[in-house]
Amino acid sequence: MEKAETGNWVFVRYDRKTYPGEVTSVVGADIQVSVMRPTFSGNWKWPDNPDRIFYTQLDIVQKISPPVPVDSRGQLILEPNMPRMYKPKTGARPYNSAPPTSVAQAIDDYKCGGLSQREICQKYGIPRSSFQNHLKG
Repeated sequence: MEKAETGNWVFVRYDRKTYPGEVTSVVGADIQVSVMRPTFSGNWKWPDNPDRIFYTQLDIVQKISPPVPVDSRGQLILEPNMPRMYKPKTGARPYNSAPPTSVAQAIDDYKCGGLSQREICQKYGIPRSSFQNHLKG
């Protein structure tokens, strides 16, 4: 990756998390970045007190384009180039994914009548909430 310069937008890694920010200065090998904080809606916002931290070149994940304003409250959205940093927690339950063919067969059986939703879900091994979502369409 090319070196970051003042005014560039970058993703930096801090404490195992990734934050977007603007490079405010470069002092030798250190790069000062003013980083943003996440909002509850999944967007980004500037903190009340500027959060300027010095990072090394190794802490920069990638360069990005500047964020775009979402609303009048100061929330910003990033282009879809944010790297995925999600890692499932150890011991977390895996998502149950029923094959689409078995869901389609289960819906056909249910519409023909004779069995309840609960019985259909047990027969095909499909979670009931997933089955209901597929019924709604």
